[in-house]
Amino acid sequence: MSCSIATGKSILCQNDVGGIDKILLMSGIDADRLSSVTVATGVATAVATASGTVGTWFDIDLDKYQSNFNQTIVTSDSGVAYQQDLEIVCRGVQATTIDLFEDIVAGIWQIMIRDNNGVYYLMDFKKMVRCTGGSFIHNGDKALSDPIGFTLTFSGMGLQPAINMTTDPTSITAS
Repeated sequence: MSCSIATGKSILCQNDVGGIDKILLMSGIDADRLSSVTVATGVATAVATASGTVGTWFDIDLDKYQSNFNQTIVTSDSGVAYQQDLEIVCRGVQATTIDLFEDIVAGIWQIMIRDNNGVYYLMDFKKMVRCTGGSFIHNGDKALSDPIGFTLTFSGMGLQPAINMTTDPTSITAS
């Protein structure tokens, strides 16, 4: 990677909004996990897996205006890394939800995040992502409108920022 630039950056249009509305999880230990992603002009164009087929992505819908995804650039004399932190909030508790979240907490994941513009981003897929903490929200049980649910925090650190997987990651070809 060179230390020079060849272009500048113009101001984006005013209709880009913040926030995330969904994540997709795929096991980071299956043979179908992503092993490489080809990027052209900043967007993924092809993925490769050990098995030749892409595994199953599981959708987790998120509560509006609650979850967040941040990337922090970490620099040192030895190089640059990108700390990626995702906090999700999911309201509603049923027996199946509790079982699901116990499995998610114990797993190693590849995670795609969909923002409110419909663009998907892939967190570090080489070192995978793990749940690093969370809580069971009970908000004191004072009012009927108090939310009950889960917050989970996922962290990963890679040598590149989260990859733009376009607005339709299913159109990316497996190579």
